[in-house]
Amino acid sequence: MAFYCENGNKKSIFYEEAARDLSINLLFKHEEEAFAFQNSLVNFRFIHPSFGSKIRIDEAVDPVHLQVAPTRVFHQHFDGADNNESPFLSLADIRHVLSSQGESVSYDPIKALQSLEDITVFPGTKYYWCHLLITQSKKDKNDENNCIWGSWVFHQYFDALNTENIGIPLIAVKYVCTSEQTEDMPVDETRKRVSVEIQFFDSDTGRRAAFAFQSMMKFGTNVADVLRYESFLHPKDPAKMKKYLDYKYAETMKAWLEETTRSQ
Repeated sequence: MAFYCENGNKKSIFYEEAARDLSINLLFKHEEEAFAFQNSLVNFRFIHPSFGSKIRIDEAVDPVHLQVAPTRVFHQHFDGADNNESPFLSLADIRHVLSSQGESVSYDPIKALQSLEDITVFPGTKYYWCHLLITQSKKDKNDENNCIWGSWVFHQYFDALNTENIGIPLIAVKYVCTSEQTEDMPVDETRKRVSVEIQFFDSDTGRRAAFAFQSMMKFGTNVADVLRYESFLHPKDPAKMKKYLDYKYAETMKAWLEETTRSQ
């Protein structure tokens, strides 16, 4: 339903050479169509993080008064030769390539909301329910807020499995705060963002894990320094997740203190 702006397609879809960003400025006949396009982009960003993680969407939809009739935007207008880094491929083409390699492109939005990693980095890889509170209580054990979905590597570091220092977690996740703002989710609901800090046991662990974890962390993660990353989760119930995060973090800090004391 989109039209090029009255200055033509070269002013509607163009590369900002300094930022190396593709900028899109489109017109719609009706405001509802513009909003629908925005919603489609937001949904795409959640469903395909590997592709949509860098999409920035202006919330404002401004009215314009045209002097001449605009031109519709069509797929065949795209010229792949305009930029060597933009081949003439669609998402369907990408899916076909992945499928031909025997890899799964299935995407679970619930896991993505409660993972610190981009779960599409390694398609087909199993992600694990990493409990925050280990308990016999079925109520707590099965509570969806009592977990972080993590890759096998994250699971080992987080729960001290198959690590050099037996029983010593190499990663801790500390609760920081809960946003007052709700965010639209790809699961027909709204959730609040829980900001967390990912901490490493020591600088040596942080340096060794840097390559793997920085490449796997989801878009929006900030590397504060070798010992700390700043990230976020979107649990069903932020208050419950805080309780579970606080418990897990206290247990990990206790183990770290005991190990540091023992080593001195």
